Amino acid sequence: QTQINSLFNQAGDLYLQGNKIEAEEKLQKLIGQSPDFALAYKLLGDLKFDARLFKAAIANYEQALELGLGAAAFYNLYNDIGISYMRLEEYAQAVKYLKQALELEPDNLGILYNLACVLRDNGDYPEATARYQELIEQRFDFPNVHNDLGDIYQLSGQEQLAQEQYSIELANAQLADNPETLENLNRLALAYNGLGQYAQAKEIIGRAIESSLDDGEALYTRARILENLGDNQGAIKDLQKAKQFFSGTKFIDNYIIRLSPGAD
Repeated sequence: QTQINSLFNQAGDLYLQGNKIEAEEKLQKLIGQSPDFALAYKLLGDLKFDARLFKAAIANYEQALELGLGAAAFYNLYNDIGISYMRLEEYAQAVKYLKQALELEPDNLGILYNLACVLRDNGDYPEATARYQELIEQRFDFPNVHNDLGDIYQLSGQEQLAQEQYSIELANAQLADNPETLENLNRLALAYNGLGQYAQAKEIIGRAIESSLDDGEALYTRARILENLGDNQGAIKDLQKAKQFFSGTKFIDNYIIRLSPGAD
């Protein structure tokens, strides 16, 4: 057992140092000697997740679950599996696991937000709305929650409610103590876009993209803004660039098809 623990600690240290190839080698050796060591499968899943090999990550996380790691909130494998399914755009499965994750950690607002987002992406707007509102009741200024809720109201034709949510998000994002991070710039741009202030939204997201040229979320946001400005070709270019930063790209491919010349 001492040798097994030593191998696991070595693998963990290598993982933290960024030496993921050697970390995986240690874990595979450990599993060969002790196939019931649950934590090894959890860490192996993390390695696969980092490499964007989400199906392999899910398999490892499920092995860890089967070996008894499912009851530990500090290793919330249900959340890990749910996020993996979300990245694969398998939203129904993601919903299933994120609900289990929330049962394990009912006060975890990050999991609640993830669940709301996946419900939205799965087209379940009523339950997504309820989950977003549940989150707002617990933390009114949770980042991007009002933008997301505004999008649902907009898609549902409830324009006044949408405008109210975008306005709240804008006010929250403009607070003096909010640093000008990539995430906050993206949040601000989305709020301006929702309010129809497209030029301002474009200028803000442009600053975000200049600060990080390899951010798919910012490129996707600018595509939405460019579409509203009538620049479909510019939006398509941004979407094509953004694709490399997402594991599942069906939502981007469908967006490109909708914007392409000749689309209905």
